[in-house]
Parts: sequence; C-alpha cells; structure tokens
Amino acid sequence: MSSNPIRVCDGMRRTRLSAIVIALTSLLCSTVFAQSDNFDDMFFDDMPPISGDFLNDEPPLSDAAAYVTVVTARDIEHFGYRTLAEIISTQAGFYVSDDGLRPSLGVRGFSSPGELNSRILLMLNGQRLNDGGFDGWFAGENGPIDVLNIERIEIIRGPGTSAFGANAWAGVINIKTKSGRQRDGVDAYLQLDDRDRQVASLAFGQRYANGLDIDLSARVLRAGAESAVQLPEISPSHADALRPTLDIRDGESAFLQAAFGNWFAQYGITDYEKSSPIDAFGSGFSNGVGVVRDLQRFGMLQWHHVSAAGTETHVRLHQEATELGLTSLSASTTPTATNGQQQFTYIDSSSTTIEADVSRTLGIHQVSGGVFVSRQSPLFSFTSRNGILLASNRSRSTFRSVFAQDEVRLSENISAIVGLRVDKRGETGAVISPRLAWVQHIPGHFDLKILLGEASRRPNWLEDSDGFTQKAELSDIDDEDIHTFEVQFAALPGRPYWHVSLYDYRIDEQIVPTFSQDGVGLQYINSSAKTRSRGIELERRWRLPAANLAFNLTYTRSEDETTGLRSPFSPRVMGNLRVSNVSLGKRLTMSGELRYRGDQLTARRETSPSTFQVFASMRWQPWADRNFAVILRARNLGDRTALDPVSGFYPVDQLQQPGRTLALELDWRSQ
Repeated sequence: MSSNPIRVCDGMRRTRLSAIVIALTSLLCSTVFAQSDNFDDMFFDDMPPISGDFLNDEPPLSDAAAYVTVVTARDIEHFGYRTLAEIISTQAGFYVSDDGLRPSLGVRGFSSPGELNSRILLMLNGQRLNDGGFDGWFAGENGPIDVLNIERIEIIRGPGTSAFGANAWAGVINIKTKSGRQRDGVDAYLQLDDRDRQVASLAFGQRYANGLDIDLSARVLRAGAESAVQLPEISPSHADALRPTLDIRDGESAFLQAAFGNWFAQYGITDYEKSSPIDAFGSGFSNGVGVVRDLQRFGMLQWHHVSAAGTETHVRLHQEATELGLTSLSASTTPTATNGQQQFTYIDSSSTTIEADVSRTLGIHQVSGGVFVSRQSPLFSFTSRNGILLASNRSRSTFRSVFAQDEVRLSENISAIVGLRVDKRGETGAVISPRLAWVQHIPGHFDLKILLGEASRRPNWLEDSDGFTQKAELSDIDDEDIHTFEVQFAALPGRPYWHVSLYDYRIDEQIVPTFSQDGVGLQYINSSAKTRSRGIELERRWRLPAANLAFNLTYTRSEDETTGLRSPFSPRVMGNLRVSNVSLGKRLTMSGELRYRGDQLTARRETSPSTFQVFASMRWQPWADRNFAVILRARNLGDRTALDPVSGFYPVDQLQQPGRTLALELDWRSQ
C-alpha cells in the first residue's frame, strides 16, 4: 500500500504506532493534568454509580429526562463488540447500515446512510467529537476510541439539544473511558479471526498516592481478506468491473488521559486506511483500487470545581482535527466519474472550542446554564482527476450556543424540567430549541416521564457547499426541524427492570442528497415531504439463577405524511435477546445474542429482507490465575446472508454483509 497516491499529500502523512506512543509518553512525562471523578454528572440528574453489569435491577440514570440505556465494560467483554456501531446497534431503537466503508447509525425511523452520523452527538468524557466539517463521527473500526478502553456508554434517544449540544438532533452517545484507578496495571489483548483480521492492544493505568491518575493505551489493526462486500452484477458489461476484491484494513490508535485534583486532560489519535471496491460519497465502484484514509486527532483540557455553597462549574477547552483522503480508479456506472480515471479528494476540517457551564441548587430549583463557542477553521477540500485540480473549497465558520435549564422539584415524587438552547452559526439567524419534561414517581406502580422537545439542525459544511464546488453558507438550504412527543413507563428503583417508550416524531425540511443539475457530483436539498415516525420500544431484564437475560423489542412506523409511503432504510421491527455469564464449569462461561432486523426499503424502494443472526462467546480461564482468559467467538453463527440498504447513488442499493466469522482472543489483565 505504500504506492497509494493518498500518501503524497503532506497533510495525510502516515503516523506510525511507535511515533504515537513516543509522543504520548513525552506528553505524560512533561505534563500533569487532572479530573474530577464524576465530572460528567452534569449531563444527568442524580447519576447513580454503575456496577458494571447490564442487568442492574436498579435502572441506570432513572431520573434523567430521557430514555437512557447503559452499556458497560462488562457487556463489551461478554459479547465481544468490536466497534461503537456494533455496541449501539444492540440497543432498542438503533440500527446500522454499512456500505463497506463506514457504518451509519439510524434511530427511531431516521437514517441517512453515508452521512457520517451527523444527526447524533458523540461525546467522550464530556468532549464533543463531531468533526468541524461534516458534523459527523466515525462509528466503525476507524472510531476515535478503542472499545476496550470504555468503562460505560450512556445512550440517549431523542433531541437532547437543550442539554447536550447542537448535533443532539436524534440522540446522544456519551462515552466514559476507564481511569487509571479502574485499570490498575497492565492490560494486553490479542484477537485473530478466520477473515485474516488481527488486533493487538496494550494499556497501562495507575492512580498514584499523590492523586495523579493516568491511563495510556495503544491499538494496532491489520486485516486483508476476500471482500465482505460482494458486488452483484448489474449487467454483463459491468460484471468484470464489479467483481469482489480484497478488503484491506490498516489502522493504529492511541489514547491518553490524566487527572489531578480539579484538572483533567485527554488526547487521542486514530489513523485508519481501507481498500474497498466502494467509492465514498456515491461515486460508484472503484474496480478494487479505491482507498479511504481517515485521520483524527483530538484533545481536551478541563477544570471542574464545586464551591462551598454548592455551585458546580466546568470549563473545557478542546480541539479536534479530521482529515479524509479518498483515492479511486473509477469503474463507475454513475455520471459522477469517468471509467479508468484516477480521482483523489482530500478534506481537512478542524474545530477549537471553549465551553463553560454552571449548576446550582436554589430551594426547589436546580438551575444550570452554559455557553459554547467553536471556531471551525479551516474547512478545506480539493478534488483532482489524473493530477488535474477539478475543484477546491475553503471555509471558516464560528458556532455559538447558550443554554439554560431549570429542574423544579414540585413534590417528593414530581419534577418538572424546562430547558432552552439557542444556537447560531456564522452570519445566519439564531435557532431556538426548547425542551420540556414531567417526571413522576408513582409509588407502588412505576415511573412516568412525559417529554416534549424540538431541535433544529443546520446544514453541515458538505451539505452547504453544494458538492465541494462553492463556498459554504452560500447555498439555499434551510435547517431541518424535528418535533417530538414521548411517554415513558419504567420500573421503580429496586424492582426488576422494565421500560416502555411510546414516541411520535415529526420532521420538516429534511436535508437529503441528490445529483446536481449538471449531473456531476452530489448536492443537497430540503425535501418537500414531511416525515412522521411513531413507535414503541420495550425493554426487560431478568436475573436468573444460572444466567442473566435481557430483551428489547422495537416497532417503528416511519412514513411520508402526505403520501403515506414508507420511509427508506428504517426497519419496522427489531429485536435483541442477550444471555450472559452462563456457567458451564468451574472456569468456563458462555454468553450469546440473538438479533432480529426486519425488512427495510432501499432508496429505490426495493425490499432488503429481514434476517436473524446469532452471536456466541465462550470464555475459558485455564488456570486459577483469573488474570488470563482464552475466548472463542462466533459471529453470525448460522452464516445467514444479510443485505444492507445503502445510498441510492450506488449502482446497486443492497450490499451483502459478512458471513460467519470465528475468532480467537487472548486477554491478560493485571487485576
């Protein structure tokens, strides 16, 4: 892969693992930072400690004004999740589409494959990780964090804009990583599977007597096998162009966090390269020489303080930079490229952000508020074909937000929450997003939550720049708006856990992709159709004598309100059944998962059929030393063929996903 043209760009120079580790070690040795142990409590009301088991009888985050589920490090260990997309897709209401390059998340009837998850906010230890260009984030193997570093993930449905941020249009993913105190030593991990995929990671964490807490980790991925994306023939003339090819992946990542007193800092870098027959942004197929390069760096410094009067203050300064490189030798059947011509696209975006928030309890009121200012500069891209510059674009933008929230304790069992967020990007007008909630404990029966919210999403740089050809904020695209109403019922704290959510969402001015008028490249427009999504989510957990059991079921009806036509990409029925920690002997345990995804419509309104898939894990500790474990995993055990809908710009709109995969893992921990 050393001859790829993608490497000639100075801004995309390969960062090797040794350089990453040296840089992070130097930073660790020269600087002392810090963190409050519970610095992210501001995001939820009365956050209880998490025990590390997804079958807690007491519902996690039960007082939060949203439907929140928690995935813990124990869940990741039991079920062998490899990416954020895999973790989140097991939760009620969420689903994934994978076009062979980057997974795209859908939630509650809304999904736009290829959009890089710009409608969902990703946060890592309180830092916003949506990039400064696409407003999106990577959910696959190119994700910002190794999932083995995760202590827990809080997954929130619905527009949490007033409390979380501007991209919390459809949901929020909040990740809390392991601290040095939690790791307390060295972890080593190795995975091999029958698709020629190798993963190795090494981590060290320690909390010292003086209060300094550090955690440092690095991960290497190497893979090369027959492509998991099998390309069907469109016509005899294109049969050769669409043949299956090698799927090569090459990536490194590293992450450092350090805490001391009221200070906390983190720095991460991920460098990922993938060769695939799929071209990005709907340009077709690349005859097997397409290469995608994703490089992301991010860092944050945070100060947290609680005064004697009980006023809690957070101040964060954070920076994020994302570079994308796309190289293809096109064999496309779309008008966006010409057969046999090599095309290279480079996109560089960055953002520097400062935010501050304050919360204080005043009688029956718990008041919080804050400001957020982000400078997204520069946003730069260029596209060349056979070395000739076709288009370039540079844009700068400032994003400003103010939010306030008041939780009023009306009685011992009743709270009302009122929130408001005002967002302003560049010279455009301000966008106001309100949020209301009623939370009531009904003794002897259940918890009741009634939630109303609105959120607006500005077009991101890609949507607003009209396919890389004009300056951002010059196109005529309106914000897309979502209006939500939701009722939730849940078990009382201390009772066996169950949860029911009923929701009704309406969306106006949805931003959708289409071909530009000249037929070359993509552009984005506001859809004239109004979409409505209604559904119900059920979740239940049992603690049995010999195992733990969890089940969720989702029904979603998403359609055009005018015509009644069903929305594409969204399955109507999804289900997930998980059993964990089944003892098969003194040192042998097993976990398993059954997933069901109902049929979906593609962009061309063809049907992508429903599928059942089974995942199984067996964990063996060969000696009394519990630090070492051998794990066998089977993904898609029945080898059931699964087709995923992809963007309507591809010559085909359904792609076959990987079949049965067997993996061996070796896991050693100093604890």
